[in-house]
Amino acid sequence: MATPWRRLDRDLWRERARGRWARVRGAWRDRHERKIVLGLALLSLASCGTGGVVAAWTRACAGTCPTAEHIESFAPRQASLVLDARGGVLGQFYRERRTLIDIDSLPAHVPMAFVAIEDKRFFEHEGVDPVRIVAAVRDNIIQGWGGPGG
Repeated sequence: MATPWRRLDRDLWRERARGRWARVRGAWRDRHERKIVLGLALLSLASCGTGGVVAAWTRACAGTCPTAEHIESFAPRQASLVLDARGGVLGQFYRERRTLIDIDSLPAHVPMAFVAIEDKRFFEHEGVDPVRIVAAVRDNIIQGWGGPGG
């Protein structure tokens, strides 16, 4: 059973809430204040998104991503050839059977085929394709994690 004091407290709380809500509604009526509030909301959202991307990148690459110098000096394992006295191949020893070739020795359509398979808009962006990022987020929301490209 509610006492008169509790009812008074509840009525006072409701009155204060109505006053606060009226101030919030009033702020939305003023165009200048609305622009400020929307700008701050968008800035907060962008900051959280940027922080999330940086945190995810840091977590994914923590200690495992190679440095630029390491990439430039990369020398993959190749097969060792055993030759006879005349220069003929007797055999090969390898863990990874790989033969290095110069990219200039490939026909022009081969590198373009790799680009077409991986990213047909490769030459239209700077390495990060915002259109595909938004599409991937959309696909993950609609189809669940691991949709197209996953």
